[in-house]
Amino acid sequence: MLDNENNITGTTFEPDRPISDPSRDQYDRAPFAASIARAIRGLPPGECFVIGLHGAWGDGKSTVLEITAKYLKDVPAISFKLFNPWRFTSEDRMIGAFFQTIAAALGIDLNTKVEKAAGAISAYLQYFSIANEKAAKASDLLERHSTTSLEDLRERVRRDLRKCTQRVVIFVDDIDRLHAAEAAVFFRALKACADLPNLVYVLAFDRDVVAASLNAALGGMVDAGQRYLEKIIQIPLAMPPASLGDLQRVCKRGVQQILLENGIVLGHEQIVRWHFAFERSMTRQLKTPRNVIQYLNAVRFAMAAISRATEPVDVLLVEALRIFFPQAYAIVRERPRAFAGVSTTKLDDANVRGQDNADPLACGVNGIDPRHTPGLDFLLGELFPQYHLSLSKMDLGPAQCASLRAEMRVASPGFTNRYFTYVVGSTNVSEDAIRGIVQAAHGDNGMLVQSLIDLQLSNARQSSLVESLLTQLDVLETRAVGTIAVAFSQLADRFEEPFSLEESSSLGLRVARAMAARLNCLESHQDRAFWTSAIVEASTDTWFAAALCEDVVGSFAPGSTEAIKVANAFGEHFAGFVATGVDLLDSDRRWKFEAMCLADRISKVHVVRDRFISAMETDGGLVVRLLRCYALPTAFDHPNISDPQLGPEAARAFVAAVGDQAVRNIIMPRWIRPEHQVLPEEWCHLNIDNRLMAQLHYWYANPNATA
Repeated sequence: MLDNENNITGTTFEPDRPISDPSRDQYDRAPFAASIARAIRGLPPGECFVIGLHGAWGDGKSTVLEITAKYLKDVPAISFKLFNPWRFTSEDRMIGAFFQTIAAALGIDLNTKVEKAAGAISAYLQYFSIANEKAAKASDLLERHSTTSLEDLRERVRRDLRKCTQRVVIFVDDIDRLHAAEAAVFFRALKACADLPNLVYVLAFDRDVVAASLNAALGGMVDAGQRYLEKIIQIPLAMPPASLGDLQRVCKRGVQQILLENGIVLGHEQIVRWHFAFERSMTRQLKTPRNVIQYLNAVRFAMAAISRATEPVDVLLVEALRIFFPQAYAIVRERPRAFAGVSTTKLDDANVRGQDNADPLACGVNGIDPRHTPGLDFLLGELFPQYHLSLSKMDLGPAQCASLRAEMRVASPGFTNRYFTYVVGSTNVSEDAIRGIVQAAHGDNGMLVQSLIDLQLSNARQSSLVESLLTQLDVLETRAVGTIAVAFSQLADRFEEPFSLEESSSLGLRVARAMAARLNCLESHQDRAFWTSAIVEASTDTWFAAALCEDVVGSFAPGSTEAIKVANAFGEHFAGFVATGVDLLDSDRRWKFEAMCLADRISKVHVVRDRFISAMETDGGLVVRLLRCYALPTAFDHPNISDPQLGPEAARAFVAAVGDQAVRNIIMPRWIRPEHQVLPEEWCHLNIDNRLMAQLHYWYANPNATA
């Protein structure tokens, strides 16, 4: 099954391992390694030297060690051993293995006159292993070496090593991966062996990382780690950085090979787009050979998984975003709606209201400012042109949006998800299904449109269906848009009921507001009013009708024939909803209160007065419940608000809804008590209910006061 869907099984990934064959060197590491080998051969005999090879992670230090060892392999007067302290799970094992490596190296091919020296050296090194790790008591050491003092043993070792005809080289890698305590133990052990003659240590590590570890181990003294290293390392060498030209050449050649492996041939425009994006967004990010390997392996996986259902250049650029800008990638992946298919108006509104589709990369929000991050701004603009244009108060036209969809670009909402999940499966609605819905809508076959949409509205496919159809709205005829909108309104109960009309994560509300935005683009006010009324009347759920009506009714002149037509349609719909006995002050479904306020504001249905005024005469708790609803700020995602405050605007809205007469004749005389008649500085001493009543009293008595 897997082999039929993608090519991952047959994909060959590039291992991130050092090379030892100079012929495979792509970054001119071999000449540098040859220079180190010549330097080692030319060191004065009889002395101990510590060479430090400094470079950043992924810069090729391990490769330099391997190739240097390769060049020394056939030199008769030199033997060598490779040691990696990072491969051991504990400090004692790491140090024990280090000393064993030295002892084994000293025992290799020694002439018969110094065979006993190897045994003495092993005993000497064993002493330091035990002493440094406290693996035995001092008495054990004295018993073990009772016939020979430590100084005598040191002198024997030094004297016999000077007689050796070979120089021993110990290559040590990955020191910068050790924890602070482990690094300190290793360098103490190295210092104990740093004066043994005819030994050369070549240590490869990131100097800044190791110095910081030693700083921590030495009590945090400033520059203590650097000074400690300077005492040990006699010959510091800096890794020459890989040339940008080599990094680019290897990266581009790797991409070409991956495209070839997947049978992808880029067209001329794609080639130009890829090379231009590479130069503008990736060149500055290629700093080490490891960067190149990580990027190419990421592209290999993505191409093998989804190349048949995506745009290949977009795949290359999304993987660049993932490898080189991981924080930005995570934000895009978590909030794709903020980047794909967003419009200028919605982005502006969201920035004001703090909704989910607000610009998540705005300076100060997540600590990322694309404009000041080299390459990121261009990369986001290339991948998500609508998002990029939105920042400049511009929009893509309908034809451009249709082109993004036709090319299966990441910026087209129906395709965005697959670029980040690497899956093209059952949760995606097929292109044939979308075409069928569109054709039925153009044919004015409302029942067929509803049936086809209903068929796709399984929970797993809702998002894919919505995103795919919404991208079609701008290029559909008015009647087709209306037919699809009516179908969705009749199927609104298939979506999850929202908490608030301002909830950002509600897919159903997204449909309603997208349909409203498309209707608001109609030049004919009559057509706009006709279709809005038809959608409201057909809606099975009041929250869907309220969200759409709220966005459309404001586009008409107040009191116009069209505004009255839409308001009456929603008023009748809401009256039928109220007749079912629903709790309009439901704290778990704030949208009911919001819809009630909308009906009160735009229609002749005065729900608050008709439903609550008479009850307020005997139920003061009802007043508090209403005040709580008005006091809550706009709810985006079911807020946990335990401290509502009734400001002057909210108080005026409450008075307008219940009527000045009800406030003056019912609420004030019946429910405002002496403890409510206090100044603002005393509100903090009241519980929530009493505070809301006190705030209503104050703002009503002081209509010109400000918060």
